[in-house]
Amino acid sequence: MNSAEAIALKQIRDGRLSAGFVTLIGRDEFYSLVFSTCSRIISQEVKAYSQGKSMLSLTSAEDLRQFDLDSVGKELRDRMPRTYQVVDAITLREHESKMKTHEYVRPAVTSVLCKCLSIYSDRLSAYRYLISSVLASGGTKHQTMDQLARLYDVMSNTARDNKQSDYVQIFNTIKLEWKRRPKPFQVVFDNVDKHLSRRQQSKDVTNTLCHMVQALCVGDRVMAPPGSPQTAIDEVTTEQLLVSQADRASVVSRMVYVVRDIWSKLIPALAWMKPPRYTHDYSAEMKAKSEKVFWLFYIL
Repeated sequence: MNSAEAIALKQIRDGRLSAGFVTLIGRDEFYSLVFSTCSRIISQEVKAYSQGKSMLSLTSAEDLRQFDLDSVGKELRDRMPRTYQVVDAITLREHESKMKTHEYVRPAVTSVLCKCLSIYSDRLSAYRYLISSVLASGGTKHQTMDQLARLYDVMSNTARDNKQSDYVQIFNTIKLEWKRRPKPFQVVFDNVDKHLSRRQQSKDVTNTLCHMVQALCVGDRVMAPPGSPQTAIDEVTTEQLLVSQADRASVVSRMVYVVRDIWSKLIPALAWMKPPRYTHDYSAEMKAKSEKVFWLFYIL
């Protein structure tokens, strides 16, 4: 038994299983064994998923209209648990940002798996068909679609041409569903950036930056007051958009409260100036979590 194995055995005996595993995984023979085992398990899960019926294999216009990314993610977690855990472990580091939690990162993880599965088998291309329908019906240029097709984000030219009529029908149905919603919403783009640091770097194994973009529709927390706009957009003059003297005076007067808050926080003798928590008519609404009306797409 060499020194590394002796250290690992002592760590395991002491109840430090994670430390013992890390010590063993640093040796080439153990690393190769773990890697080959994980690769075999993932290959088995992917093969079994591709051969059976799944949501990603349903590419008709009716099926794409009912496509739901959350349901697909649940299906992947149930039928490919180890594969999903691997991608989830790569992308999610909860201590980095409170916003990058499972709720926000999991749709991006699901989209990555959908993309990888569509590369493995053309049958599992429902997600790429849906992205193609949204982008093509939205007027995306043919050259841009070709570039995205090389990245396996959308379908090829031939596949898009065969389903062009379905694209228009799908996208129009989506727009009608949005319009039927009584609550207004906004289209929001958010990026999920992850830096993967390698413990041991080489020429072929280097640090990696993963950039993912997600687009979603978020419902407004506060409803706009009823009534028509004060003026038409084409009648708004440049002078109305620029900052006026009254606007500057209003900003200066409000800065007094900001300065008071900073002084009361940093100077103990002025702690008595600390104001109570600010509230307004929509405080409760602004504390609520944003309602996701509809997920659009994710691009890696």
